[in-house]
Amino acid sequence: MNKLEKKRYNRHIILGNVGVDGQEKLNNSKVLIIGFGGLGTGVAMYLTRMGIGHLGIVDSDCVDISNLQRQILYDEEDIGMSKLKSGIKKLKKINSEIIIDEYEFFLNDKNAYEIIKKYDVIVDCTDNLLTRGIINRACIDNDKICVFGGVNEFNGFIYTYKKGSSCFECMMGNIEELENKDKTNKVVGVIGAMVGIISSMQSLEVAKIILGIGTLSTNEMIVVDGDDLSTSIIPINKKANCYCRW
Repeated sequence: MNKLEKKRYNRHIILGNVGVDGQEKLNNSKVLIIGFGGLGTGVAMYLTRMGIGHLGIVDSDCVDISNLQRQILYDEEDIGMSKLKSGIKKLKKINSEIIIDEYEFFLNDKNAYEIIKKYDVIVDCTDNLLTRGIINRACIDNDKICVFGGVNEFNGFIYTYKKGSSCFECMMGNIEELENKDKTNKVVGVIGAMVGIISSMQSLEVAKIILGIGTLSTNEMIVVDGDDLSTSIIPINKKANCYCRW
């Protein structure tokens, strides 16, 4: 690590459980962000500033004016533009050293496995259940750790699954059930600040995974209630005969 990098990441390096070695772990890591909306843009900004050396970002949407209320990388000049193109351009201004792989298409059961296997940590920032189920199965098949986040109105959720833990299907049902639930789900309101809270928590979880510190939210979902800023923990038990066989 050169002098400029040591200065840039000084507030990390002076932490006893990070140091130079920990910062180098962050610099040498590869993280995949799936979904570049409210959660994804927040996670991308924090990981970029944190010094994650190699990001992959998956999304095929364009910026809409309705996104600006919560998707903090975009502004009015980006409306109608590719989220990947406009967002990554701004990330490069934050940290020009970072490598970013662009996947300008939606993740599906045909491409998920090959993309996910390239990265150390997966961050699920998507907004539909079927895609989350596909991510879950590709992570299981590749033995990858995944940090899931979600927001519903004034509430936020974070849950991490890895080898040996319960998985997303243990929590939400098998992939056929997830697809059926998607068909009946309606668009819900989201308070923008809660998206910021959960994306920050996801980013912190990624850092802990890479650094090998702290306690992860495995086998339990952390729920943040925006009404009173309380948190609760919901245990997620392994389901018998679930797809997860790790």
